[in-house]
Amino acid sequence: MALRPLATRLAKELASEYLSFIQLAIENEETALKLPLDGPISLGRSGQADWGKGVDLTPFGAQEKGVSFNHAKLFRLDGLILVVDLDSLNGTLINNYRIPPHSPFILNDGDCLQLGMLQIKVSYASENR
Repeated sequence: MALRPLATRLAKELASEYLSFIQLAIENEETALKLPLDGPISLGRSGQADWGKGVDLTPFGAQEKGVSFNHAKLFRLDGLILVVDLDSLNGTLINNYRIPPHSPFILNDGDCLQLGMLQIKVSYASENR
């Protein structure tokens, strides 16, 4: 998958200047999760000893939708937000493109992130938004 140069540049500029949170709007949920980007964030289901800083997606039907315990990780690098699939059983997709395990991919504002069958709309957010 070729990177989108303009979108990548814009995402990098936005992330480096304004981005302090990422907002995850989970399908069919009223409220979005607003998470601080002060370190890596694990996405999956709780239940393992070394969960660390993460988001337990179990209340959103994660198990039924094929989300692994340690499904994916979000992190910042050089002003970009990246997602990496942690060798999950049912895969991670960005805008319907399945990303290979252990390969970081840029997550842009407005992207649709899919963990197994759980769909999440990604938004960049600042302190005020």
